Amino acid sequence: MNQAVANNILPDQTERKRVVNSIAMIMILVSLSMLFATLFLGYSVYRVSADQWPPFGFESISLMIPGISTLIVILSSISFVAYKKLWINKSSNAKIFYFITLGLGLAFMASQFRLWANLKTTGIFVDSSVFASMIYAFTWIHAAHMVAGILALLWMATSLKSDEPKELSKMINIEKFWHFLGIIWVIIFFGIFVF
Repeated sequence: MNQAVANNILPDQTERKRVVNSIAMIMILVSLSMLFATLFLGYSVYRVSADQWPPFGFESISLMIPGISTLIVILSSISFVAYKKLWINKSSNAKIFYFITLGLGLAFMASQFRLWANLKTTGIFVDSSVFASMIYAFTWIHAAHMVAGILALLWMATSLKSDEPKELSKMINIEKFWHFLGIIWVIIFFGIFVF
């Protein structure tokens, strides 16, 4: 007896559920895009209206830690793609890439804590100015979503039991969220720290 039938889920119901879950993830990503677009709009207006950059009294922020964070997040997306491909092919090496992805996600969070500590040592505190508040807002909001992504990775590992379509759908939705966070960080890196 087919697993879907045993769970009283017919194949067409499984497909409908997959489509609904995919649409839900797209709506989440659109909502998060609007959140970050609003932040970038506010930052852009502030940046364009500033007489000098960085604002008076602040040094340029070192690119080393944000650059390392960017490399980590890019590598984590690549390792997630490798993990999914190996999992689909039922390779025993899939777990290695899962743990690499998870480890890189945790390393990214560690790099963010280091970034915040570095900002404080250079005199950039959340309440120092609008400039400082915006940097913290971008990085804190992104970090909160990275924590959600790490929790989703942990949940995915405990819930993936087989290569059924619904399990693959779950992985694909988490992968979309993970890549989205990577893209947002790259935009933050270039938009806030580089330019």
